[in-house]
Amino acid sequence: LYQIFGDRLFKTTNYYSSMTYLTAIDMPTIDADPIQWDDKITASFATSYTTIAIATGSENYTLDPSTDTLAIITDTDLPPARSVVYLDGYYVWVATDGETVHWSEVNDPTAYGALSFFDAESRPDKNVEAVVLGNDLFILGEKSIERFRPTGVSTAPFTRVTNSIISIGYVSGLVQKGDSITFIGKSVNSSYEVYELSLSSLRILSNGVVSEILNNS
Repeated sequence: LYQIFGDRLFKTTNYYSSMTYLTAIDMPTIDADPIQWDDKITASFATSYTTIAIATGSENYTLDPSTDTLAIITDTDLPPARSVVYLDGYYVWVATDGETVHWSEVNDPTAYGALSFFDAESRPDKNVEAVVLGNDLFILGEKSIERFRPTGVSTAPFTRVTNSIISIGYVSGLVQKGDSITFIGKSVNSSYEVYELSLSSLRILSNGVVSEILNNS
């Protein structure tokens, strides 16, 4: 298990009984003072059978778990990314500026095409996170969530699922458990709530007390 604390990468073994410092890693800074609960400054990991990809918002990395070697991805067709997932042989990255979503060559997190990107563009909002539930790709935006599905076509490996857009914006606190996620979200002209999203449903988890805390903090 690999974890990032501050700007340092660690490896933990034996059920957290041992932690080894590996190397420094480039993480962005937040200028806000104090930092608010909805400031997003987290690293993202995506694991295939052989390689781990890491998005920090500043640099994009590969990590070889057989040697614990960390390397910067130098392909200029991949911009700095804030989120990364692995699906159907592709590493999928959400650009830090929120404008584009990029996919790698098959099973190669270091290689990218100049036109290998798309945008979750049903709503004019920024992309924030990528999540895989089942065999579907969900792009969480500031004001909406869009669902995509693998096509098996290398030139356009993902297609939007018809009538699947959800008008809830992602804010913070993403936690995944199996084929569902929980997160803090907000719909337009509504309050902050804790949501649970699965392959078949979206529901509010926060009760009145939690909702009051979220909306008056």
